Amino acid sequence: MSTPHKRFIRLNRYQVRVLVLVLAPVVILFPALAAISALFFDQLIEAVQTGHTASLVDFLGEWKLRFVFAIGALMVVVVALTFTVSKNLLGAFGRIFRELDEKIAGQHQGPITARKGDDLANELLRRVNVLVEGASRKG
Repeated sequence: MSTPHKRFIRLNRYQVRVLVLVLAPVVILFPALAAISALFFDQLIEAVQTGHTASLVDFLGEWKLRFVFAIGALMVVVVALTFTVSKNLLGAFGRIFRELDEKIAGQHQGPITARKGDDLANELLRRVNVLVEGASRKG
């Protein structure tokens, strides 16, 4: 019997919507900022080179690479934070909807729960379980 492989990053459709909303500007901004900085610094370096200030040219050349590296590092941080936030806010909802569908089909018994500390999902599920319990008593 084979066990399903655990994916490193599991996303549900609700997380994908948040990720696209947050990451699309990052994906567009990073190349744009990198291109603008490359154009700007090359022109600045060329202008300074004509003034015979070699040490300033070296400094600006190093700063250009640091700037591009800093933008890349910022993009990595934004991506990591976006995944963390989307997982914490919306990670449980894919499973909750699946369990609600199973409950409607009569395949799931007992209350539906979320992870400990998942306050948003637990607040919703507390109310949903009350509704489901009331509907099952009437039906």
